[in-house]
Amino acid sequence: MENIHVIIAHYNENLSWTNNLTYPFSIISRKNIPRETPPNKGHEASSYLEYIIYNYANLPDVCIFVHGHRNDWHHKQNMDDKIYKLQFNHSYYNINDLNVDSLKNQENALNMLQKYIHVFNEILNQNIVTEKIKYKPCAQFYVKKQNILRNSKDKYIKLYDFLMKTNVQSYWSGRFFEYLWHFIFTGNYEDIN
Repeated sequence: MENIHVIIAHYNENLSWTNNLTYPFSIISRKNIPRETPPNKGHEASSYLEYIIYNYANLPDVCIFVHGHRNDWHHKQNMDDKIYKLQFNHSYYNINDLNVDSLKNQENALNMLQKYIHVFNEILNQNIVTEKIKYKPCAQFYVKKQNILRNSKDKYIKLYDFLMKTNVQSYWSGRFFEYLWHFIFTGNYEDIN
């Protein structure tokens, strides 16, 4: 049996649904921290990175990264029910109810990421071709430990530092990670649909 842990990025959502979780969980809350103020930058990306950095040496076999709301437009089913039904057949899997979208179909998003892709290329020691990225929006996924460990702790620290120090608004900096989580963890351009 795999060791499974749920990581919840919280701002001001009602978390009573966590009483229904069957897996252990951690809440990384930004409640009462003004937006665009460290560590409340980059939306859920900063919370996810924070968990990885602080737990890098002792990660569970599977990390399930989710937002604090029980349901929303991108996942109609209650999150506690959704988590309960996960099969963990993949090394990385986006659990939102959305289809994969190509970044090249979104000119504005593509242009913004292209301005900052050099940061990710440098940190990850990659040459990411932004036009090849196909992703599922809203960054809720599970990822297995071995995929997180593909990158050193130092790389996650550098990604986190970028989020905390950049002047790019969280609207965009958080989306950069939405576009790239699957690539960071798998090296694949296309998110699993």
